[in-house]
Amino acid sequence: MSNHLQEPTYPKPVLTKEEVDEKMVSLQAESIVNTVAFPMVLKAALELGVIDTIAAACKDVWLSPSEIALSLPTKPTNPDAPVLLDRVLRLLVSHSILKCRVIETRENDRIGDIERVYAAEPVCKYFLKDCDGSGSLASLFLFLHSQVLFKSWKNFKDVILDGKDAFSSAHGMRIFEYIGSDENFAKLFNAAMSESSTMIMKRVLEVYRGFEDVNTLVDVGGGSGTILGLVTSKYPH
Repeated sequence: MSNHLQEPTYPKPVLTKEEVDEKMVSLQAESIVNTVAFPMVLKAALELGVIDTIAAACKDVWLSPSEIALSLPTKPTNPDAPVLLDRVLRLLVSHSILKCRVIETRENDRIGDIERVYAAEPVCKYFLKDCDGSGSLASLFLFLHSQVLFKSWKNFKDVILDGKDAFSSAHGMRIFEYIGSDENFAKLFNAAMSESSTMIMKRVLEVYRGFEDVNTLVDVGGGSGTILGLVTSKYPH
């Protein structure tokens, strides 16, 4: 075996500090070019239910891409789904959303293939569906990365050049007018505001005591009254 693993005889290149720094800058530039990939991959993972599926697994249970694909709310009809899903999962691992380890599969007590398996990192809990009223950032993330808002970002340069409102340039109306005209976008907006506010306000109420002596509380410009409800539920007076 050692005969097949001999060190190469050609000399390894010795890089100067300037060359090393240049390589790092080049890698940084390439990373910037591909920055859009991560939020789009996370968006797909949230829409597919990948994060919820992995987080729902029992403690110390690691899932393979095939097992995850079979457990999704909408079962993929694409036979290559586990392979593609594995690529998604690996990128999420690189951003510490998930964790990964490599195992050897066994079949009939014989070692088979090498396979990656995945589990949730602690940050996943902030991106789960809000099923218990504790709040979530999932809807806010999906709202901020919706096609409606992405179309507005395309006009961002006009804000600088002409002072135009980017959303109005993209959609012909202000954002709250648009919310009133698009039921699906309105639902996403309200969920994003309510669920993220719930998560943040519950933390605020754990340490803030400023409402203890308040007798009258007015919610000015509120949406669905989520924050007001949280405050009055803790301070019913």
